Amino acid sequence: MSPMARLLDRKVFWQLVRYLLTGVSSAAMEVALFAYLANVLFFGINPPPLDTGVNLFPELMHYLITMGFLVAEKLNVFYANVISLTVAFWFSFLVNRKFSFRSKAPIFGQLGIYTPLFFFNLVATSIIVGYLVNDLAVLPVVAKIASIGCVVSWNFVFYKLAIFRR
Repeated sequence: MSPMARLLDRKVFWQLVRYLLTGVSSAAMEVALFAYLANVLFFGINPPPLDTGVNLFPELMHYLITMGFLVAEKLNVFYANVISLTVAFWFSFLVNRKFSFRSKAPIFGQLGIYTPLFFFNLVATSIIVGYLVNDLAVLPVVAKIASIGCVVSWNFVFYKLAIFRR
């Protein structure tokens, strides 16, 4: 069966619908948690001044910000991104496993494949959100939503082909 025919298959269609429902609920939870953490819990947390002496920590912070690994020059956005993505990771993994893909394969094998994807997504969203917030002056919540859109676009294919094959 051709790849296009497989995508048009009724079973795959409903699997995609379930994936999208899971994704929308996961994204809503992630954005809400991100907004709460960035704007309430961690509000006002800034990195230390970067021009103070030869201390290793400020130099490391400056390097990470420059390389895009910290999502913004305010740590509240970085912490909010890491925590909200981690919570959404577990929710999404467990719900996609049981509901979207109805997988019966051993969970630890799937986690072994899913974990590197999580770290890739974490770095990618940190860079995307950091670029949008710092360089383009996009609101952090809007940047977070844009990064989720990017992640969703590559995750379904990876889930279908590598993680939840059974």
